[in-house]
Amino acid sequence: NLYHINNVNNNSIFEAKVQKNGKTFKSFLLFCNFAAKYISNMISKGDKSTDYRQQLSQRIIETATKMFFSRGIKAVKMDDVAARLAISKRTLYEIFNNKEKLLLHCVKKLKNEKDEHFKQFMKGQKRTEIDAIIEFYRFQMNRTASISPHFVSDLHRYPSVVSWINEVRRTSDRIAQDFFQKGIDNGYFRKEVNF
Repeated sequence: NLYHINNVNNNSIFEAKVQKNGKTFKSFLLFCNFAAKYISNMISKGDKSTDYRQQLSQRIIETATKMFFSRGIKAVKMDDVAARLAISKRTLYEIFNNKEKLLLHCVKKLKNEKDEHFKQFMKGQKRTEIDAIIEFYRFQMNRTASISPHFVSDLHRYPSVVSWINEVRRTSDRIAQDFFQKGIDNGYFRKEVNF
């Protein structure tokens, strides 16, 4: 049952006729049309799939963060996160291949939220360094009120997270020095105090 292609038009392969046992079919044309539609559909699904994966990734991070805060990191299994979101473990592991990677994304999101909050706060009406300190402590107190002590004590088990936090602290220390110097220059802080 060999297929032979006859009458191939130089302008288009779609004009090819396929012969099998003496009967002529335009099955090649049908196959090419099907393949073109399938490929087009897969490309458009790829765009939707990427959007879906990004949205799912954000949902996973938000859910895991709440779970880590309330129960501690060690007490939350990847299975628990998948179950809470009603997704398969496989789907979860395709996006975050381990708990440490998921945790790192969670703490990065927390930092980004804090940075954005203070950016908006300082962008508003004229704010002083004293306003910024009060808002910083208000923000931190509200956030830590929802964090289990187990979350903090479990962090040391995840070296990549600890390393990232330490790097952020070094950067924050430099920013804090500039902040306090500005406060000294504006007359809010005393020069002789070592900030």
